[in-house]
Amino acid sequence: MMDKSADDNDVSLRAMNLDHAMIFAAGRGTRMRELVNNCPKPFLKINGKTIIERLIERLLKNNITNILVNVHYQADVAIRELQEIQERHSNLKLTISKEDDLLETGGGAKFAIQNHPDFFQSGVFWAFNGDMLWHDTPNSNLIQEMAKAWDADKMDLLLSLFPKEKVDNHGDKGDYHILDDGQLKRTSDTTAPLLFAGARICTTTLVTSFDEKAFSYLKLFDLSETKNRLYGHIQKGAWYHIGTPESLQTTDKLFKSVEVGATVLNLKAL
Repeated sequence: MMDKSADDNDVSLRAMNLDHAMIFAAGRGTRMRELVNNCPKPFLKINGKTIIERLIERLLKNNITNILVNVHYQADVAIRELQEIQERHSNLKLTISKEDDLLETGGGAKFAIQNHPDFFQSGVFWAFNGDMLWHDTPNSNLIQEMAKAWDADKMDLLLSLFPKEKVDNHGDKGDYHILDDGQLKRTSDTTAPLLFAGARICTTTLVTSFDEKAFSYLKLFDLSETKNRLYGHIQKGAWYHIGTPESLQTTDKLFKSVEVGATVLNLKAL
């Protein structure tokens, strides 16, 4: 049985039309080199469980049960794995968007909206990179905080952001500055203190307004910024961008240290 806070969150997300999420899992993940010869990057494992199943479980825990995943590279492998995840999670309502051509993140979202209109009928959705994970703190919850911050009247996009100084080996460059009113300014240089952390809330009209077939979501970020409708939320807790063999190994070791033999109390403290 869910506790009262979970029920309240479910009602809130549903009322705000924020109970549908897309996960990007179509790319080749070339920086993973030979590790992705036989499976897409989101299906690599962290302490025995795939990145994407961990991400799906985090969304389900926050009562986001309608989840669409796009696939292209090693699509048969991805679809088989996703079907097995569906079998393990009875509350998951899974939609798979298979792309014949690699469309990048923006193009993948546009293709999904055009081909699965019922999934996107509310006009707003979550989107998550398939190579990210996070841990909330005892006093923070990324999903709840972003949902509370979302304002459809003034936003086309709300991005999760993470301070670059808290990320090992991030380099000197950041992505964004957050202004006093919460709007974002992208400079992608050494002056930018914040990194895009892979989660966003987005309107469907922004995505479908773009004419190109294959394009990066970054172009949607920039378009939203020019319209003064790009906002950000600074994420608390821990964030993991699993984009290279080294980051995969580091994240795997960290999760093993927490989960192997960990008590329920220790897991809740993350």
